[in-house]
Order: sequence, then structure tokens, then C-alpha cells
Amino acid sequence: MVFDKIQVNGKEFVADGRFSLDEELLKVSTANGDVGLLFKQIETTNDPVEVVLSKGDTDRYHSKDLKLTHYTVAGGDFKMELQK
Repeated sequence: MVFDKIQVNGKEFVADGRFSLDEELLKVSTANGDVGLLFKQIETTNDPVEVVLSKGDTDRYHSKDLKLTHYTVAGGDFKMELQK
């Protein structure tokens, strides 16, 4: 699914991206560097993550107490995997 707004630990960004949910694993990708930088900081602190993904005015996904398990940058896209 796609999103055009992402909120991470209370910080909101207008950012296009894609996400998928496979059982307990959330995969998020975006080209937005501010979002990528925030997840890089979370990777170093290992803080729990609250994520809200929206398209327009509709929330498509919302969860808290997620753990960032994987973070990569590939071809200008930031790719994150979060586990419940």
C-alpha cells in the first residue's frame, strides 16, 4: 500500500512511500531523507517506535511499541522493517 504522510514517535512528515504488513512485520520504504534520518537515529538508540501511515485524511496503519529490526539505504530509498 502507499502513503503520503508518516508520523513517527509524534513527528509528522509529508512523504510519499510504500508499506506492507506481513503478520507481525511492517516494511516501510520512502525516499524522504528526513524520515530516513529519524529512523537512523532510532536505530542507534533502539527506542520503541510508534508509526502512523496515512493517505490523504485516512489512516492506513497505526501501531506503537514497534522495534526497528532492519534499516538500509538502497538507490536513494530508505527501507525499514519494524517488528511488533
